[in-house]
Parts: sequence; structure tokens; C-alpha cells
Amino acid sequence: MSSCLTADSPLTVQKRAQIKEEIASGKFKFITLQVLEGVEGIIRKISKSSKLLSDWYTILVVALLTPLTGLIISIILGEKITLLMLGVGIWGVCLGVLVFFTSKQIVTRIFEICIPTIIENILDFDDLDEFRDSISSSFKMKNQILFMIFVSPFVAVVAMSVWMQFSGAFPGFGPLLVVLLISAQCTSGLYGLVVVSYKLFSGTRNYSYRLFPSNPSNSEVIVSFAALINTIIIYSSTVATVATFGLFIFGLINPTSTLVFLLLTTWGPLSIMFVFGHSNISKIILAEKQCCLLDIQKNIIELQHLQDVPAKDTTEHINGLLEYYNKVKASKNSGIDFESKLGLINSFLLPMIPLVLNYLDEIINFLKI
Repeated sequence: MSSCLTADSPLTVQKRAQIKEEIASGKFKFITLQVLEGVEGIIRKISKSSKLLSDWYTILVVALLTPLTGLIISIILGEKITLLMLGVGIWGVCLGVLVFFTSKQIVTRIFEICIPTIIENILDFDDLDEFRDSISSSFKMKNQILFMIFVSPFVAVVAMSVWMQFSGAFPGFGPLLVVLLISAQCTSGLYGLVVVSYKLFSGTRNYSYRLFPSNPSNSEVIVSFAALINTIIIYSSTVATVATFGLFIFGLINPTSTLVFLLLTTWGPLSIMFVFGHSNISKIILAEKQCCLLDIQKNIIELQHLQDVPAKDTTEHINGLLEYYNKVKASKNSGIDFESKLGLINSFLLPMIPLVLNYLDEIINFLKI
């Protein structure tokens, strides 16, 4: 649906203010941010400090508690703790820090930039009401917890299978707990990437937006959508790079399985998101362009029928409209720019760095031939 509507109705203004108030009051919550806020509250209570803690500090504490919990369980059960397990634990801390930071950055962008921009630029009351229901459903704590309960065990099973395939033995219940906790952290971030982002792109593509008629691709809401896609791709590829580094360092993966791993966890999902997200953006842009072009055509036809022989002023007016028509028609049909292309290319190249470094000698010797 295009933005042929140009003025906000009183009901739309009221609904917009209501949604902004709900966001400001913290009604829509994301589980990762809730965990970080809870840990921060506990730390401040223990230390009897009234000052807000740094995000990095809180994230690091959560990440350190994950392997520490598994270590305590292993000690209590008398399980053997190897250097490899300790190394994997440190890697898990780094991965956990990055996952929490990535989730926070993406969700913060969604809450502070993307959603407010959508709210401000939706013109139709029904669209605005539907959007409010959509974000309310997306951020229901029940839905997020159910997603974690069903998805994180699957991730944990895959991780434990990889470990047992390369080590040949069950690592113990302490490491198993660590894997489950890290899987829960990853799936909480995955919820933000997959569910929330999907609803934002798929559920909003038919709304009426306030766009620039002459060049819709430069409109605020379009730029916001494209920036969100770029942010998700950049942060996700960084997490995949760190994950691949760890898998190689600890000998848990080979070149063939690396490519499969990257295809399933990084290249495939990010490529789908890029295509899906930008196709929805293009639909919004094309709808606005079509509406604008039809309006111009209508104006030209009306001017042509004013009199049998158009006056000089009328002819100049028609020529101006034709020039404007061509300008609108030639404007971009998508939100893809150089930054978007570079981000997608980097998402393919960055995770390959560990593979290249691991086989750098072989690559050099091959090139010398």
C-alpha cells in the first residue's frame, strides 16, 4: 500500500503517542536485555552501589559465570578437567560476550531507531494498530522463553555431537551444562535476529508510509530498514568468525565441515535475510513510485484537456511534470547501496579468515607452484 495519504488523522496521532509511551515505559521487553539488567541489579545490590554499571562489565560477568558454573559442577562430581576443556571455556566466554553484545546492539537499534521511525512514518491508523499488536506479540516473554526451550537443546546436541566426534568421549555434565547455557544465550540472540526482524520486514511491507515521492529510497523509514539489515549482517558475521576461530584452534572442525557450518549458520541465513529484507523494501518503494507516477499522469491528462490548444504556461507546466515523471521513474527501486553490498561481501569473507590462516602454509605452497 502506498503513501498517497498525506495527513495524519487525530486517531493516528493518538495511537502513535500511545505506542511511544508503551515503548518508553518498557512494556516491550527482550529476554537478553532482561538478563543483563537482572545481573546488573544483583551486582549493584551486592556491592551496594547506586551507579549504573557499564554494559561491557555486566556482559563480561554473565559470560564468566557460564563456564564457572560448569567448572563448579565438574569439581563437585569429580569429573576430569582437561586443558582443552579450559581452553574451550575461555573461548565460550569470548563467544558469550560477543553474542550478548551483538544482541544488545541489534535490539537497541530496533527499539531506539527502527521501531520509532516506523511509528513516526506510518500514516494509516489500522496499519499503526496492527504494527503495535505485532511488536507486542514479538516481545512477549512467553514466546521468547518457548523459543529458547525448543531451539537451545537442538543447538546443544549439535555442539556435543561435534565434541564427541573429535574427542571420542563424553566430556562430562559440567561441560554439558556450559554448552546448554551458551546455547541458550545464542538462541536468545537468534530470536531477535530471526523472529523480530522477520516480523519487522514481512509485517510492515504493505503499510502506508510517509515517503519522499521523488525518491522513496532516500526516505527515513527506508534508510532505517536498510541500516538494520546491514547491522544484523555485520554483527552476525563477526560472531561467526569468532566461532569458527575457536572450532579451528581446538581442532573441532575440518575444512569440509567448516564450509557446511558457515553455509548453515552464516552464509545461508544472512543471504536469505538480505534478499528477503531488501525485496520487502523494494515493494514499499515501488508502491510509492507507482502512486506518484499515476498522480503525475493524472495531472498531465487534466492539463491536456483544459483546452484544445494548450497555452504556453500550460505547455511549460506539462513539460515540468514530464520531467518530474522521468525523475521519479529513474529513481532507485531498492535500498541497496554500496554499504549494503560491502556488508554482504564481508559476511562471506570474514568467517573464511580462520580457514585461510589455518591452511596458510598449504595455500602459499600451492601459489608457488
